[in-house]
Amino acid sequence: MKFIFLNNTNRLPVRTLKIIESLKKRGHWVFIINWQRNENEYSNYENLVDGFRIVKTRNINLFLMKSFRFLLKINHDCISCNDVRFLPLAILISKLKKVKILYDYKEYPPATFAQKFSKYFKKEKFLLNFFEKLEAILLFQTHGILSIPLLFSQNNGIIQHKNKAIIYNVPSKRDLDESWIEYYRVKYKNYILLIYAGTMFEDKGLTKYLNLISMLKKNFPNIKLILVGDFKQRITIPSYCREYVELISYLPYHQLLGLLSICKIGLALFNPNNLKFKYLNSGTSRKIFTYMLCGLPIVASKMPLNKVVEEEQCGFLVNYNNLKEIYNACFKLLTDEKLWSKFSANAKNAILTKYNWEKEEEKILNVLNVLEKL
Repeated sequence: MKFIFLNNTNRLPVRTLKIIESLKKRGHWVFIINWQRNENEYSNYENLVDGFRIVKTRNINLFLMKSFRFLLKINHDCISCNDVRFLPLAILISKLKKVKILYDYKEYPPATFAQKFSKYFKKEKFLLNFFEKLEAILLFQTHGILSIPLLFSQNNGIIQHKNKAIIYNVPSKRDLDESWIEYYRVKYKNYILLIYAGTMFEDKGLTKYLNLISMLKKNFPNIKLILVGDFKQRITIPSYCREYVELISYLPYHQLLGLLSICKIGLALFNPNNLKFKYLNSGTSRKIFTYMLCGLPIVASKMPLNKVVEEEQCGFLVNYNNLKEIYNACFKLLTDEKLWSKFSANAKNAILTKYNWEKEEEKILNVLNVLEKL
């Protein structure tokens, strides 16, 4: 089959890259139309796909209009998209050209929209239900859905769809690159490293990480906090902790895994009251599973999103608003080598036996098999 991916980020998410890799391994043709809003960010897919078209604009309507013209001209069998705002375009093209639609439900759009509009209309649950029903109308017109694990059962657009699969955001068992592990082991040989990797904003624990590292510095003078990722707000490191905090805006995936593999603790302190996190289930947070692949014990906030940490005994779940509890969990891991080794081994074993892309790939193929017969 010939697939065209409509992508909503400057760089393809790792989940999307993995899906494309799975398609390419089976001989499918893949083309990307990428909405690039930041001209300073380079793409990460040129060597993976058969072709691509970059649309550089901050205006979504302009992106959709240019994509529409291009989709009318190019021959393809299936449109795949990962943004609900692209679905009306995909549905229109599907009707005009008789092509299939594969929707990657990699986030929870109703919560994003409900949170945004709740600033003006203080009815979160009403907004959530409204956007779910609106979304369901679009989802029913797709031919296949790859969904994340969600906590609720009222999303009829997914539940009642006949061709769907719940895809965990997990890495491949074969993703680790030993050369990068050795590179970072040498680079940071004199440091104890704590790390957060991923999109960064206040409700993902920014201030807590800075306060935490300041407290730990008193007992561990060679400790360093590394923050890697897409910073959604301007970050100014306070002078009291500037010397032991390092910001890295982006690392290629295999390079990031090398860095994670030589760290001592992976942090994932999300605010459980944030609407975007409240309805996500374990299996959604790629960050947790990426830490686990690297054998990195985890300190994460107590919420369904992170429950795999407790289930697999590979770290501690803590109260997001209790800095002392967060500190104690980190202190325990940094001073109890036996416990650290146990958590590290448990994390790696869980990836090898349960949570890996090789298992998820089988579910994707089942959806594709149905698509091809429609």
